[in-house]
Amino acid sequence: MAQIFLFFSAPKRLLGRRALIASPLIGVLISAGTGGCATPTKTSLVKIDTVTKAAVKATSDIVIADFEGAAYSDGWTTTGTAFGAGPAHGAIGGQQAVSGFVGAGLINTYLDGSDRAVGTLTSPPFVISRKYLSFLVGGGHHPAENRVDLIVNETSVRTATGGDSEQLQRNQWDVSDLYGKTATLKITDTATGQWGHLNVDDIRLTDAKLPDEQTRLLASAMTAIRAAVPAAEADARRPAYHYHAPAQWMNDPNGPIYYKGWYHVFYQFNPYGPKWGNMHWGHARSKDLVNWVQMPPALWPSRSAGEDHIYSGSIFPRADGIPMAFYTSIGGRDPEQWGAVAASPDLKTWRKAPQNPLVSNANHGSDKVAEWRDPFLFKQDGVTYMLTGGGLNDHGVVLMYQATNPGLTAWKYLGPIFQHPDAQIHNIECPNIALIDGKWMLLTSTYGKVESFVGQLDVANRRFITEKRGVLADGSYASQLMRNADGDVVYYGWMHTEEGAGWNGYVTLPSVLHITSDGTIVSTPVKKFESLRGKHVQITDRALNGSLDLSDQISGKSLELIADIDPGAASSVTVHLRTSADGSQSLAIRYDVATRTLHVPGRGDAVLPASMGPNLKLHVFLDNGALDVYAADGAVVLDAFHSDVPAANLGVRLTAEGGAATVKTLDIYAMKPAVMDDSVFGK
Repeated sequence: MAQIFLFFSAPKRLLGRRALIASPLIGVLISAGTGGCATPTKTSLVKIDTVTKAAVKATSDIVIADFEGAAYSDGWTTTGTAFGAGPAHGAIGGQQAVSGFVGAGLINTYLDGSDRAVGTLTSPPFVISRKYLSFLVGGGHHPAENRVDLIVNETSVRTATGGDSEQLQRNQWDVSDLYGKTATLKITDTATGQWGHLNVDDIRLTDAKLPDEQTRLLASAMTAIRAAVPAAEADARRPAYHYHAPAQWMNDPNGPIYYKGWYHVFYQFNPYGPKWGNMHWGHARSKDLVNWVQMPPALWPSRSAGEDHIYSGSIFPRADGIPMAFYTSIGGRDPEQWGAVAASPDLKTWRKAPQNPLVSNANHGSDKVAEWRDPFLFKQDGVTYMLTGGGLNDHGVVLMYQATNPGLTAWKYLGPIFQHPDAQIHNIECPNIALIDGKWMLLTSTYGKVESFVGQLDVANRRFITEKRGVLADGSYASQLMRNADGDVVYYGWMHTEEGAGWNGYVTLPSVLHITSDGTIVSTPVKKFESLRGKHVQITDRALNGSLDLSDQISGKSLELIADIDPGAASSVTVHLRTSADGSQSLAIRYDVATRTLHVPGRGDAVLPASMGPNLKLHVFLDNGALDVYAADGAVVLDAFHSDVPAANLGVRLTAEGGAATVKTLDIYAMKPAVMDDSVFGK
């Protein structure tokens, strides 16, 4: 049998614990039969029986540094104060949780709990003796100020930075062209503002190529989500039948679509924490818009292509029927509109369009659009159009584009079709448009509210003509529209919450929209929510003078209430939910009869339209701290979230002040939780 002997110079321990710098291979001798060769002086001899084993030995990783000690290893030098006297061991001061590092130690320049410290950390020289240099990096995305540089001949030949996240991600440089050269690593932090720090760990030379970026980043996201799910599910404050991400931060719903018998909703998602950052698109699907199957994240920021975040957008079928996602790509450049094509029927897998960017600021000619984002697609008279929001000449505008090929990868800029009537609105987010009951409805998200404009879309003259203006679902933001299986338009909005235990944010109840003859938009919660109804209490034609306590008949933190109340002589009528035993605390939905003003806790006041009649008509959904109030047959919708309601407050009470009212009908249902199937995350 042939025998192979590999000779290496004795490893030189330059960098402390686990950190080895190996000299290049001296030579390989092959002998046949029982013959052999003399062992060279001062070398180590490795005997391997097969070529395969020899290759494995020859390509084992060489760890440059793991930062496990109390101090930096011999040969590492610092300047300034950002790197301290040695490695950190996780988060520092008020820093968010730091994750993704190996072992106990890492570089963390959030020194003394702030981003103000600056400095450098430089390694001893080492020989590049593998194909790749691999390391973990996180912290701020400041390519010029927060950076890891590979220095060869006093020149930076590779550089990397963080991604505005405390989750360290594996980065890898192909250094095969530098094989045998001597190099150093220089880690620099000169940023002092937000995210002005860097996290680095586990630097190694390797011959093992990392999986492709999509596979790597989505796998990392899944790992982080799985770790956060138990804490999120244990938080009793989280809604039970409003759709929410499996864990971590979510904001804008994106790209809802009905496809092959399933409803899909996507959303802005940070897999790595309950605060904004690292924007991906999360994903879930449902048969009924009530019970959901959680899916893996769908879209990821392509770091290698300069993407830092996947912002909001929509999904629309190409001419061949395959869904295509359109979103705003954010990086160290102007925003761009990118596309991704569904690569599986369940919309689990996506492929970024090779033509990206599909639309850039170059399409706008002399128009300089600020805060440009959130593409929304629709079709009219056989032509596909795209809307985006932004600011033009310091005014909030909606811009329109026309597709010029069936694959939706080429677009013609048509200009602004809508300018916000308020001069103080400098940019518009998340524009949506739909034709409903013969009227066009344009939705815009501006400064914390979703506004509605009902009117006509004049495509030929490229303008939207407003006939009636309003606020849709006050309290929600970043709207999205879709057509359900029956062709009705369904509305989604995002509800921001205070940071919970491993979660933040949820989606409002999906609502079907219609427009009355006078241009009023009315919202009706999706009927399938009736399937969650449990215990039922009904009251009809009962006088209400003072207080009516129903807590002994029905109570809880998850209820549906439908009321038709004739105010009669009362000056105000109030529905109290989550009431304390002594009645001193509650979520009080109060109606002032004289002014027709409805007050919902956590929201502003809303005036109910006289056209909807004299009675107070309410349809209320209570879901732990989530409160969705549909009033005046859905002409007014207000959404709020209350995270501080004491767990013991479960009562239900009605009051009338100033005189007697009449409860014409009152139906209250205990609501069961919706199914949120988290099995893909190991549940």
